[in-house]
Amino acid sequence: MWKVRGDSAGTSLTQIGTNKTKSTPFVTFDSSTGDVWVYFQGTDDKLWKVRGDGAGTGLTQIGTNKTKSTPFVFADPVTGEWVYFQGTDDKLWKVRGDSAGTSLTQIGTNKTKSMPFVTFDSSTSDVWVYFQGTDDRLWKVKSDSAGTALLNIGGNKTKSPPFVTVDGWVYFQGTDDRLLKVFNDGTQGSQLDGNTTASTPKVKRIGLADATVEEWVYFQGTDDKLWRYFQLLGGKQAEFTARQNGWHFNNEFVNKLFGGLLETQGLCGGMAYSALDYYFSDLPIPTHRQGDELWPKVGDGVNREGGISWGCSTPPLLHQRSDMPCLRIPS
Repeated sequence: MWKVRGDSAGTSLTQIGTNKTKSTPFVTFDSSTGDVWVYFQGTDDKLWKVRGDGAGTGLTQIGTNKTKSTPFVFADPVTGEWVYFQGTDDKLWKVRGDSAGTSLTQIGTNKTKSMPFVTFDSSTSDVWVYFQGTDDRLWKVKSDSAGTALLNIGGNKTKSPPFVTVDGWVYFQGTDDRLLKVFNDGTQGSQLDGNTTASTPKVKRIGLADATVEEWVYFQGTDDKLWRYFQLLGGKQAEFTARQNGWHFNNEFVNKLFGGLLETQGLCGGMAYSALDYYFSDLPIPTHRQGDELWPKVGDGVNREGGISWGCSTPPLLHQRSDMPCLRIPS
């Protein structure tokens, strides 16, 4: 296990003791002591922590715990610091970072396929754990032993651990490798242009004075190249572009009116104005692509003369301007 300066020369290359690791380490700073601590999965799968010096001082196995992936260390202002990890049995655990491994707690009966990601909601004082289930579903759950408020976020699935920003956006690799984001309540899902990723993205969102948000996304492409994606969201600086704000499928709809006596093609006005509705509401366009099934179907109770609002496929907005049958998007 190594550390090095981030310059082109790679100066101060240092092995941390004689330690070896099986996955990416997780590093924290203790401001009360000035110590840097490195938490890691040993090659024996034991859950370890050690100071970040060359001697590898303070080496401690946390209880008798073992982990299958990188641990996630999080200190919330209510209950303090915990180490969250995937057990070798795939159970989702948290534990204090001492040698006794005190307060070992399974979070509900949940299991995870990879490293969890933990955040704190200051408005409710809740600690939330986001994770990839063993079924690849994208989950969040409160960090208590009961595993309360378990939610599959927007019905999404993920291929790797999610990344969650402080303002509640979840970025993740879809099971089809698309680079996706969704708000933590499951709404406002979208793909970041046509980008694909081979692992978990890293994200920085910066709020500007005029309510514009800078979105910086760093990710491993499916070509294994290291990419950076940038866009401006909301506010006065973000312009409407067809690529970013338009629907992600072609306008190839066929409309049969009066029992098929009259046939028209396309839904130009509805598609244009509904896209503008999302833009002016500072919401990303939904992720529907060519070949997707719209929901709900015609005749579900909200049907109006053979057509229902475009909102049937695009919650949370309901576009009263554009009525259309909920058909399969042409492919």
